[in-house]
Amino acid sequence: MLLQILDKIKFSKDLIALGQLLGSIPEQVVESAQIHNQWFSPAFIKLAANNWHKALNAQDIELWLKDLLPATQQKRVGIIMAGNIPFVGLHDLLCVLAAGHKALVKLSSTDEILMKFVISSLIAIDK
Repeated sequence: MLLQILDKIKFSKDLIALGQLLGSIPEQVVESAQIHNQWFSPAFIKLAANNWHKALNAQDIELWLKDLLPATQQKRVGIIMAGNIPFVGLHDLLCVLAAGHKALVKLSSTDEILMKFVISSLIAIDK
């Protein structure tokens, strides 16, 4: 049980760090995503990143995770991400990880830049 509590604390800290990063998303990532998907204007990308920055705060994360029961058996969960809105698959990914499962992600060809940035950032934060 203690390990699960520590894992939840670590996960919370990782999400807060991700939120901080999204609050100042690198301009190079924004430009690359916009080039890759013309529907993603820099303003639209920054708005979505800023919304995640606001959502991934300590108080809301604690509220979200407080009643979450850990998985009794870790599973691999497939996620096929859409690409019509910047970061549209992030919620699905975070839910799978919060439940203690491993995510197998199929990125949209139209939103792979932003989600690769998020996933690689989460991996780096988790180390």
